[in-house]
Amino acid sequence: RPIRSSTVEFEPVGGGKPVVLSTGRLLDLLKAQATAFELDDRQYYMAYLSDVDPANAAATGTRSFLIYEEKRFLPKTWRLSEASLPDGVPVSVVLDGAELVLSKDFSGTLTLYPR
Repeated sequence: RPIRSSTVEFEPVGGGKPVVLSTGRLLDLLKAQATAFELDDRQYYMAYLSDVDPANAAATGTRSFLIYEEKRFLPKTWRLSEASLPDGVPVSVVLDGAELVLSKDFSGTLTLYPR
């Protein structure tokens, strides 16, 4: 089944009416907040998100970068915690064989470039 035609149900913490979204709508909402980039002729998206503790559904106070590639049947995601990117030290990430280097400077600016 194509990924965009699936649905996800969100139940509010503390009760209330669940919200049902198609995964296509959810991906569109994420894309609106993400930065698109190409690597090895493939389209990827990167979003900067607050981390959530799955045990209590509360924000943890930390943030991560979510890199994803949308595919019809098998989308791929990679999560990289902001804390794992030391200032001024490039970090290599392999995305399905394509290598991407991320570098965060001391002001917090993130730079992406292919290896």
